[in-house]
Amino acid sequence: MLLLDGAKMSVELLDGATIHSFVEDEQIFNSTVDDRFASLNTNGDGLLSYSEMARELQSLKVLETHFGFDEVKPIRDELCRLYSSLFSQFDHDGSGSVDLEEFRSEMRKMLMAVANGLGFLPVQMVLEEGSFLKIQNMLAPPAPSTAPPFLPLQLQVLLCS
Repeated sequence: MLLLDGAKMSVELLDGATIHSFVEDEQIFNSTVDDRFASLNTNGDGLLSYSEMARELQSLKVLETHFGFDEVKPIRDELCRLYSSLFSQFDHDGSGSVDLEEFRSEMRKMLMAVANGLGFLPVQMVLEEGSFLKIQNMLAPPAPSTAPPFLPLQLQVLLCS
C-alpha cells in the first residue's frame, strides 16, 4: 500500500481486456458509476454541479508529478481551465450540470479510451483505493497473458478515481 497526497494507493496489474469487460458488463458498470455519482451529488438533486465535481476532477491527477521528483507546480489559471474543460466533457448538453446519463456516458468513453490505449499487454498501474479500475481489478483480475514477458521497462500509469 502506498500513500500519495494522502490517498491510499496500490500497484495493480491491468490490461485492456479487463477494463473492456468491466465497461461491457452493464450491471456492474452502472452500479459502480451510479454509486460514484451518488457520492458526488452532495445536495441530492440528481445533477452534478461544477463545484460537486471539482474535487473528483482534481483527484484525477491529470498532471504528471513524477511521484514527487522534478514536480512542476501548475499555474492556478491553467488548472481552472483544465478542470473547466474536463467538466465540459461531462456536460454534453451545456446545461451547466451533469446528469446521471451524461456521467455514465463520459465514464464509459474515458475507460474505453484507457482500455484501448493499454491493449492486450498487462501493465502495472498505481490505483487509488475505491477507483473504478481498482474495483474492477478486484472483481476480475486479468487472465494470464500469452504475450511475451515484460521488458525490463515497466510502464506505470497514474489513474485515480
